[in-house]
Amino acid sequence: MSFHKRKVFEKAVLYNKRNAYTNRHLIFSLIKKLRRKDASLKNILKNLDTQKEHNALRLEFIAHLAHEIKTPLNAIIGFASLMEERELSREKQIKFCKNIISASKHLLNITEATIDTSRAAANKISLLYSEFVPQSVIIEVLSILEEQIVKKHLHLITDFENSIIMADQRRFKQLIFNLVSNAVKYNKVGGTIKIRTRTDGRFFRFEISDTGCGISLKERENVFEYFSGINKNSMKSLESTGIGLSLCKKIVLLHGGEINFESKVDEGSRFWFSLPVHPSSQIEKDFEYEKIKETL
Repeated sequence: MSFHKRKVFEKAVLYNKRNAYTNRHLIFSLIKKLRRKDASLKNILKNLDTQKEHNALRLEFIAHLAHEIKTPLNAIIGFASLMEERELSREKQIKFCKNIISASKHLLNITEATIDTSRAAANKISLLYSEFVPQSVIIEVLSILEEQIVKKHLHLITDFENSIIMADQRRFKQLIFNLVSNAVKYNKVGGTIKIRTRTDGRFFRFEISDTGCGISLKERENVFEYFSGINKNSMKSLESTGIGLSLCKKIVLLHGGEINFESKVDEGSRFWFSLPVHPSSQIEKDFEYEKIKETL
């Protein structure tokens, strides 16, 4: 091969190598872009599926809410109509009035629960701090749920430690009511509920365990999310499920505390939360200011 031909051949080989490298680079770059687009598309489709699921759950929630509102309204209208149309004895009037008041309170509870859920979703919950004995609030909640506990023949075991905390008492009661009512609702007939409180000087800790159906692995990931699977099942009875575990977490976090759980299917669940016994110095100042205003 002549010198000239060899040079031409070498240039052709080099040109082909460069083209091959460029082509490989372009191909790899294209593959990376396609992979990124594929991942992005998958995320978009996943988000769309999640959004569709959430929208479906919201619609179902609205349907359940309308049903819950309709029931007490029908009771109020029915008893009020009877009182208007008939001559009733004083005893009957008192009985019907009590029924109307009871239905009205139930309707108010549903409304407040819905408002609380909406505020929590919009991060608009405010706390009103006061000093109180948490054991007294827990006992009050247990008395409210006593009928349901007796009806299911549940064995209640309590272990309270005397303490005083500074927190929002109304929100604290919501927390306790929701956790205890869930333990009652999802427990088996003749099961056990254990409630334990402890204070180490810095934090108040509440624990409740049941021997119910437990929470599946799939549901555990979204237990504290709005319109999650477990909360979807809870929508069927706003009265028995209180404000929902999602709002429970929101309230605990606003207090500067922590909430968590462990569960085994067909064995039961254990939920617990901890709250600071003494809030931050700024909250203490606000609390002292409110106390001063009350004396003026």
